[in-house]
Amino acid sequence: MSDTKLAIETVLKVAGMEFKTPFKRDVPKKVTVPVPDVKVNPKVKLPDVKTETGTETLKFAGLELKTKWTATKIEVMGTTTEAKAWTSDDVPGMIVKVESTTKGAVATSTKIDLIEFKKP
Repeated sequence: MSDTKLAIETVLKVAGMEFKTPFKRDVPKKVTVPVPDVKVNPKVKLPDVKTETGTETLKFAGLELKTKWTATKIEVMGTTTEAKAWTSDDVPGMIVKVESTTKGAVATSTKIDLIEFKKP
């Protein structure tokens, strides 16, 4: 870890079993997400994407974190996906929590939660 980078270690929990990644990786503490310059053919019908944003204070490991969240819902060919992501400028890497569910021919559910972080 340094003033501009942090180390991320991932733990995956599936069906009650825990899997740790065999390595840690250094990533920038802050990232700028570029806005793509995409031109869409006006004849192509794009799926309707519903997006909401807001703020929420979440508790993790005894800390209260002020977060910003974005929720999206999209339906394509009978499959509906709903996702919500919470981020915080106070957390290295910014991701605090992510929840996603897909319903349709193949149903899936994904949850990502911040377990712990250490300030340098």
